[in-house]
Amino acid sequence: MKPWIFLPGDLDIVEFAPSFASGHPEEGELKPFLVHFAGTELADFFDIWLAQVREGQSLPTKRDMGPHRLRRHLGYVGVTELLDDRSEVVLRLAGTALTEYIGREVAGRTINDVFQRPADFIERLWLPLFCEARPRYDAGNLAKMGKAHIIYRALHLPIVDGEGKVRFSIFRAIVSMDGGGSWK
Repeated sequence: MKPWIFLPGDLDIVEFAPSFASGHPEEGELKPFLVHFAGTELADFFDIWLAQVREGQSLPTKRDMGPHRLRRHLGYVGVTELLDDRSEVVLRLAGTALTEYIGREVAGRTINDVFQRPADFIERLWLPLFCEARPRYDAGNLAKMGKAHIIYRALHLPIVDGEGKVRFSIFRAIVSMDGGGSWK
């Protein structure tokens, strides 16, 4: 399967929140980040994650962010994992709605298998998420897949393994098929 070619320039917005690696940022520090997705399903998704952070005083695990907490988001949720050598990110799960919009199954594939990216893509867009525990928001469209009418926004949140190491992220996407007039 030939990867779709996406470049960081194809993303309209890439924004990182302050780091959660050594504590919880103050509410005021998060406000500029929250502005990007206020009033959307992404805000609810972030609130669920943040409640887990505050409740456990550490980053949530995959179990903490399981289907029982994310019931209304499941079709649009995915889980990624950073490989131990930090060279690649693997899509471990992609909700059914995401798979439908993308047009093929992507779970179990690496980011580079699915989207051909420049060599520094993992370092620039994924390592801050995994290594610094910085949530990431991005927005763009699916023009490279021949679906320019589909635009998306995505929120990626760090989650930890059983040893407390950020090895996974969970993300939620919202998608518009009418240029942003309505979002699912």
